[in-house]
Amino acid sequence: MAYGFVRRQGLEVDAITLRSPFYLQCFFSAPLVVSVAIATTLHRAGNDVAAGVMAGVGGAWYLGVQGVWFGRRLAVDRSLGFAIALGLFAVSLVIVAVVGVVIFGLGRGAAPG
Repeated sequence: MAYGFVRRQGLEVDAITLRSPFYLQCFFSAPLVVSVAIATTLHRAGNDVAAGVMAGVGGAWYLGVQGVWFGRRLAVDRSLGFAIALGLFAVSLVIVAVVGVVIFGLGRGAAPG
């Protein structure tokens, strides 16, 4: 997200230009991480509906905050800010999925026990 933000501003991407947006992204993502952790606990406890709601609320909050932030910082309307946030979030998910497949492989579940 920070990288995409700096690129959209037309700035050179380096440690200095990434620092502030990176730290803001850390603050923005903390509630999402907590909601996903709670959702994981709820899922393991067998409460899939509550887990889905918790993860969905956390994700909606995160994308909403990102949309407002991108809109304000890039001087565009909120709908475009939200679209930018959604696009960068989708790219992030793809990257995480690819890295996960590379590290853990496909179809290797827990051994039957």
